Amino acid sequence: MVEIILSALLLTLIQSWLIPMLLNLGNLSFLLSNRDEDFEFSTITKRAKRASANLYETLPIFITLMLLGVIFDVDLILLGSVWIALRVLFLMCYLGGIKIVRSGIWVASVITLIMMGLNVVVTV
Repeated sequence: MVEIILSALLLTLIQSWLIPMLLNLGNLSFLLSNRDEDFEFSTITKRAKRASANLYETLPIFITLMLLGVIFDVDLILLGSVWIALRVLFLMCYLGGIKIVRSGIWVASVITLIMMGLNVVVTV
């Protein structure tokens, strides 16, 4: 299950740093500056930043549940993998501007977290 936790952290790194950086390679002078002036990011970069902010809301819950799974020997591999897959789909829908599907995927990811929590509670 440690691999699942590391995968979630890798997703976080890719989503919060790599994707916005790649989307802004044309603005390299701003990215390397002190950022004293305001800068208007592209729509897709703004979406990437909002998707990252959304990930930060549930990532601590996910990591906590996965660590509890490791500590109490609760198998959360499938649910953890599903959560990561849903978060990747959520990111793709957010970047693509697909609103309704994105919201459904978000609900599914929260339900997955609830199922993970229930598995921990029932087993412990």
